[in-house]
Amino acid sequence: MSKHWVLNLFALYVRQPVRIDLPWRNSSGDDRYARSGSKAFPVPTPLGALLLLYLLVAIFSSIYTVGKSEQAVVQTFGRYTETKPSGGPYLKLPVPFQTVTKVDVQTALEIPIGFRVTGEGEQTVLSEAQMLTGDLNIVNVDSVVQFHPINAKQWLFSVDNPVKALNLFAQASLRRGVAATNVDDVLTTGRQEVQESSETKIRELVETVGLGVRVIAHQIQDAHPPQQVQGAYQDVTNANEDRQKMIEEGRGYQNKWIAAANGEAKKVIEEAEGYKAKRINDAKGAADRFNLLYAEYAKSPVITRQRMQLEALNTVLPGKTQIIDMSAGHAPLKFLDVGALTAAQRSAQPK
Repeated sequence: MSKHWVLNLFALYVRQPVRIDLPWRNSSGDDRYARSGSKAFPVPTPLGALLLLYLLVAIFSSIYTVGKSEQAVVQTFGRYTETKPSGGPYLKLPVPFQTVTKVDVQTALEIPIGFRVTGEGEQTVLSEAQMLTGDLNIVNVDSVVQFHPINAKQWLFSVDNPVKALNLFAQASLRRGVAATNVDDVLTTGRQEVQESSETKIRELVETVGLGVRVIAHQIQDAHPPQQVQGAYQDVTNANEDRQKMIEEGRGYQNKWIAAANGEAKKVIEEAEGYKAKRINDAKGAADRFNLLYAEYAKSPVITRQRMQLEALNTVLPGKTQIIDMSAGHAPLKFLDVGALTAAQRSAQPK
C-alpha cells in the first residue's frame, strides 16, 4: 500500500470538485473584489460517506470502561482473548475485529424452579414442580436458586445457556433430595434437610462443570400435594395436627405430675435426712451420757446403781406413789417414800 493511503482514501471520498467564487478584501478594507479567486469543496460519494461514518464509530467504540461490579470479556473475531477487571478506560480494536461483553459478578440473581411470575400472577410449571417422593407419592415443590457469576469467562463459554444449565442442576438436586424423603417429611418437618442436601449437590455440579457461579442458596418456597388430592392431604394434615396436639397435651400432663412427684420425693428425702440427723444426734447424746454415767459408776458403783434404779422407776411409773423397802429383808421394816422425798427436794430448792 502506498504511504499516501490517507490521500488515497480521501480521493475515494471525493467525487469531483465544485468551484465557488469567494470575495477577497483589498488592502483598504472595502468590499470590492480586489481579485477573484475560487476554492474547491469536495462532494462525498456514498462509499466515502460510509467509510467516514465507520471511522467515527470505530474511534468511539474502541474506548470502553468496566463498572465496579463487572468483568469485561474481550473477544477477537469471536475467540476469547482476555478478561478485564473493573476500571478503565480500556482500548480495543474496533468492530468487527474485537468485541467486549460485560458480566455483572456481584449482583445476586434468582432462578425460579416450578413456577414463573408473569403479569397475570404466579403460574405453576408442572414439568419442573412435580416430583416423586421416597414413598412413591407425587408432590409439587416450588423453589428459588440464588446465585451470582464469579468468573465471566466460564459463565459465557462453559455452556451454551448457563441459566438453563443452572435450572437443570437445581431440578436434579431437588428431585434427588425429595426422592430420598417420604411425603410427610417433605410437606412438614423434613423440608430443611431436603433444602440443605439440594444446595450441596448444586454446588458440586457447578464445580464439576466449571460454570463460574457461586450458589448462594436454594430455598424451597412451597411444597404441596397435587390439586387432585389436595382435600385428602388436607384431612391427613388435620389429623396429624390433632395427633400432635394430643401428644403435647399428654406431655404437659406428664410433666405436671412428674414435677409434683419430684417435689414430693424431695420433701420425703429431706424429712428422712432430718430424721437421720436427729437419730444420729440422739445416739451421740446417749453415748455421751452413757460415758459420763459409766465414769460416775466406776467411782461409786452401789450409789450409782441405786440412783439408776430410782430413775428407771420414775420413768416407768410416772406420777405414782413410790415406796422403797430399805430393810433388805430384816426387821424392822424401813420404807422410803420416794414421792415425798422428791417433793421435799423440789420445795427445798431455791426459787
